[in-house]
Formats: sequence, C-alpha cells, structure tokens
Amino acid sequence: MERKGKPDLPGNVTTYIESILRKMRYRRSVRQEVEAELLDHFEDALHDCTDRDQRKKLAEEMIHEFGDVTILAKLIRRGKIRCRPWWRTACVRLFQGTCISIIAMIVYIGWFMIGRPAPATDYLARMNQVSRPGIPDQDNAWPLYKKAIECIAQPDPEHPGLYKYEPDKEMITIAKLAKHDITFKQLDNKERQQILQYMEKNAPAWDYFRQGSEKSYYYHEYKSESDSSKPIPMLMSVWLSDIEPLRDIARLGILHAQMEAPDSPRKALETCLSIARAGRHLQTRPVLIEYLVGIAMHRLAMNECIRIIAGYPLSEKDLATMQDELTSMQAQGYPPIPIEYERIAFYDTIQHIFTQGGPGGGHLVPKPFSEVAEISEPSVSALASLAHAGREKTLEKASEIFDHYEQVSKMTPWQRHTTPIRTADEILRSLPRYRYSLLDIMIPALGRVGEHRFRMIALDQATETILALKRYFLQQGEYPESLHILMQAGLIKSIPMDPYSDQALKYRKTENDFVLYSIAGNFQDDGGTINPEDEWAQKENGKDYVFWPVQEVTQSQSDNSNRPPAVPG
Repeated sequence: MERKGKPDLPGNVTTYIESILRKMRYRRSVRQEVEAELLDHFEDALHDCTDRDQRKKLAEEMIHEFGDVTILAKLIRRGKIRCRPWWRTACVRLFQGTCISIIAMIVYIGWFMIGRPAPATDYLARMNQVSRPGIPDQDNAWPLYKKAIECIAQPDPEHPGLYKYEPDKEMITIAKLAKHDITFKQLDNKERQQILQYMEKNAPAWDYFRQGSEKSYYYHEYKSESDSSKPIPMLMSVWLSDIEPLRDIARLGILHAQMEAPDSPRKALETCLSIARAGRHLQTRPVLIEYLVGIAMHRLAMNECIRIIAGYPLSEKDLATMQDELTSMQAQGYPPIPIEYERIAFYDTIQHIFTQGGPGGGHLVPKPFSEVAEISEPSVSALASLAHAGREKTLEKASEIFDHYEQVSKMTPWQRHTTPIRTADEILRSLPRYRYSLLDIMIPALGRVGEHRFRMIALDQATETILALKRYFLQQGEYPESLHILMQAGLIKSIPMDPYSDQALKYRKTENDFVLYSIAGNFQDDGGTINPEDEWAQKENGKDYVFWPVQEVTQSQSDNSNRPPAVPG
C-alpha cells in the first residue's frame, strides 16, 4: 500500500524515502515493502514530538544518521537479495544468463554473417608461372594437342579458348574396344562401318595427337570458368577441357594399333608408344586428375603392347627397338604424384571461403561454403559454418594430412602394408566430422593414387622384360631359367621389382612359354592364378596379377582372316 506523502511526516522525510526507492532499482513489490518499513520507522521515531519545527529538525538528524542515499539504497538492495528464497535467486540468475546468452548469440551471428573472405594470393597465376618450362616453345606438345582436340570438340562460347566435348556413340564403342571389353568381330556390319567412318573422320585428330606425343614437354595455361569479374579466381574452377578429348583420342589410337597389327605389328607398337608418351605428358602436369588420366593412357598403351607381342610375330630387331624406346622413356624417371597442387588448391579454397581474421583465426562464411560444398539449403550451410573449426585449425589439420600423403606416396604398397603407419582416412576419422567437414569434402582420396603409380611402373618394367624374354627366345630357341640369366645376357639392366613384395616379379619357365606376374594386393603368392573380376587383388578373393601369358587374346589377333578391315583412305 502506498504511504509516501503521509501528512503527519515532514516533507524532507518523504523526499528522502523516494530518493532511496529510486536508487534501489528493484522490483516494485520490494520497493513498496521498503517504503512501508521506512515510513513506519520515521513515524515511530517522531510519534511523541508534536512541535512541527522540532519534528523537522529531528527528522533531519535521522536522515543524517542514515547517511548517503545511494549507499543506503545499495545496502538495502543487497539485504533484500540475500533474504530472498534460493529458488527465486536461481530463477533470476537463469533469466539473466539466458538474456546474456541470447544477446551474445545475436551479436556473434551478426558479426558472423557480415564476415567476408578477402583472398590475397592469385594461386592460379602463380601455378601457371611456376609450371611453365624454360625451354623453347617449339618443343611444346600443346599446339598439336589443341589441333587434335579441335577436330573432335566444339569451342565453348561461354569460355573462349576452352572446349565442349561430349563423346559420340561411336567413341563409346571405341572405348570398349580399346579396353577389350568387346572385340571388333562382335560388332555387326553396320556398327563396323560406323566405326570405320568415324575413324576416317577423326584421322586428323589422331595424326595431330601422334605428332604432339613426339614433343619433349606439354604445357598450356590453366583458365578459370568462374566469374571473370572476380580479381582472384579459385583453383577449384580451373577448366580441364582437354582431358576427355585427349583420353578418347588415345583410345582411338589403340584401335588404330589393333588394325595395324595384322599387317605391321612394328607399326602397331609405335602407335602404342605414341599413346604412352602422351600419357607421360599428362603425368608431368600439376593437377591430379591429369596425372591419373595420364597413368590410364600409359597403362592402356602397355597392355596393348603386350597383346601385340602375344598375338603377332615380331623380329628380334623390332623387339629390340621397342625395348630401347621403353628403356629410354623409363630413364627419364617417373613423375611424382602432384600432391603439392592439391595442397595449394586447398589453401586457395580456404582464402576464398574463410574470413581473414577474427576469433579462432577467421571463420567459415556460409555462402561461399555452400557453393563449394554444393549445399542448396542456406540454413544447413549456415549451421555447418557456425560449427566448423576456425581457419588456422583447419589449415593445421589439412597440412597434417597432406604431409602424411606426401610421405605415403613414396612408399610401395608392400612398404605401406608392412609399416605401422596411420592412414589419412584414420586421421580424418579421428577428427570431429562437424568441425572439419571441409576436409571430408575437399581433400581427395589420395591413398590409392600411389598404388596406381607403382602398378604403372611394374607394368612398364614387365613389358620391357617380356620384350627381352622374346629376344632371348629368338636368340637361344628357349626361355631362360631365371631373370638373372636374362640380365647376365645383357638384355635387361636390372630385375623388375614387384611393388607388392620386397622381391622381384615372379617368373617361371614353362614347357613352351613362361609366366610373369605380381603377387598383387593380397600380398601372397598364388602361383600365377588370377581372378578376372579383381585383377590386382583388392578384395578378399583376389589372386595374382599376371602380365604373361596374356589372358585374353582377341580372335582378330589370333586369326588374321577375321581381322578388322583397313581404315578407308
């Protein structure tokens, strides 16, 4: 009940009490309670004093004894707080904490949402500059490869200097023929004629490709398909428009080799060498996908070489020439896996989707992150960005994984099998996924890349060894008892090593032939038996990988009467 302004109390008392209540800044019910207590106190003290001046003087003395209004208000407030029930204190504290949290979250989200990346390094320009060889332009294969691509691809009007390429139905069939998924004999007459006409139409493309493979290096500038208005493009947006057409022209070359082999197996081997050289060109490029396509092209060429050696008679001179070419190619060394580009591409992505500074070393920005992660729902990308680790922590973990890849990529499959070393997948799984989702999205699965590289090296060395064994047979009338005898005869410089063991490739002389194989991914010798559905034994039922004898020789190779007709013209 309101009692201020009571008529029997001096005005200075009511003014003093009102000042105390204002300074308390507490809820209304408590202020009313304090007001009543103070009024009662003053009323009791002045009850016996009837003289107005005396009452006022006495009231002033009491006010003086009470002291400063602000201090008294604080003391009363504290006393009331101490005396309130614990559950009310808990509720008050909860409410205060909730309000503070909400305000802090609003401020943080506001700061978070207005953050923008500030890329400072043009990694694309740097990569083009660093990867450019310091040798004459006339030794560059790109101008000839470009002409080859122009024969089978269309210019992209949206991206000048780049190409749009969609394989024709005939090229899809040629890809199956090149990989021996089907044989030319299995095609009907109409399909054969379509393939022959397609080969004739694209003969210039193959010719330019073959000429380009003779050059000493392959270089062209990478271009970005992203918005040209951006001052610094992302490496992720690099357009690799040459990969698919070059790969398919290589397959076209394999078909040329298949058709050349019945009349001139030597020429067919030269055709395979052209494809292998082009594959080496791609392996010298800094982008991983180019490297992998280069390995695939090289493997395609070596497999076809072995089939030609198995299916057609070759002179000792032809075998020696082919072996010398392979030895010369191997002497140039095998390009390492371009892990550094993947590392740089990740760093470049970081600068395009993280802020430069702020708590935690910068934060993930939702919109550019959604573009990289291909997240269409804005709320999902916003929540993922809020939960993600900061810039510096993300870079630290990425560097750890790339360092691991760099170490492991130099190890053979056998070394990795016998060395207790954490895999990159294990490192990734040990991290909170929601905190490092960008690593899952961006870092490629490089674990198997090194294995593909060592398989290619083994296939190269096995092909050279097969050529040497064939030469030995032509010279001696039989195959050697061991590869050491072949080396003693000066036909090979070293024993080919099996990447899946710490020993040489397995060799065994048979009655009229020989067996050459790798123990493959199950790391055990199965005597040269194979599982066609799992050639490199990546599954539990895998066996050995057999280089010789060739497991499937097409009818067109074994019977010249059924060989593919010559290309018209």
